[in-house]
Amino acid sequence: MARDAYHILLAAADPATALARLFDARKARNARFSLAKFCREAGLVSRGHASDLVHGKRALTMRHVAGVAHGLGLDELGAEYLRHLVARARAKTPAATKSAGVRLALLEKTMRIVLEPAHALPRFFAFEVFAAFGLFANAPTLEQLVNAFGAERAKEVREALSDLERRGYVERGATSYTLKRPQIMLEGADVRGAQLAFLRHAMNDASGQLGKWFGRSPEAHFEASVISVKRDRLAPFVRELKAKLLEMQAELETGDADALVRFNVQLYPVF
Repeated sequence: MARDAYHILLAAADPATALARLFDARKARNARFSLAKFCREAGLVSRGHASDLVHGKRALTMRHVAGVAHGLGLDELGAEYLRHLVARARAKTPAATKSAGVRLALLEKTMRIVLEPAHALPRFFAFEVFAAFGLFANAPTLEQLVNAFGAERAKEVREALSDLERRGYVERGATSYTLKRPQIMLEGADVRGAQLAFLRHAMNDASGQLGKWFGRSPEAHFEASVISVKRDRLAPFVRELKAKLLEMQAELETGDADALVRFNVQLYPVF
């Protein structure tokens, strides 16, 4: 549902179009989904109100957007996009319109990361080389990348670029490389195994960098704690955390970057 909803939301120019298409999409997936069911799940006062919203006869307000998002089965990211779509439509000032537009652009970037097809890439250093394109307006030369990672890793940089080019992630031009895809994700016959290997690689690197960065720079943060929680609250919290982390990464990442960072997060039950 989430991927279909993201496509619908990103294609919609206004809340009314988004609402109508999301309703039709949910009904197409579930023949038992009805206007009455939508009305109940959205917490609307009447079936007539629900009908007016679905058919564009009444504008969606901020008061009802959370309930409507729930009634349409949207996840946290989709619900937030709908909320800011409504905020932009109902904005009374240019500043409010701009603020909602900026937020929508960030959320769109997050959604497109989720929607981007995954492709196998077993060499983990290639992830770092790919990310480093952002240090050079996404069009680095080989010399720039070698200087960034150090001359001692020149051979690794060349091999990573060849791997990225072969798999269709980057393209080599006359003087520089350019991106062909915005994101790399692991996929293949053993997805879980590849993911676990990459996570171990990332955590091993973090362990090696701990002494260098812990407590020594406002640009780095390491923290670990153990807390007691209600188990029935854990899964919803993890879902929300995943959505927020994607949003935070999309907001922080930029095409005119001047630093490369590793973003690691771990949360799991001790018992």
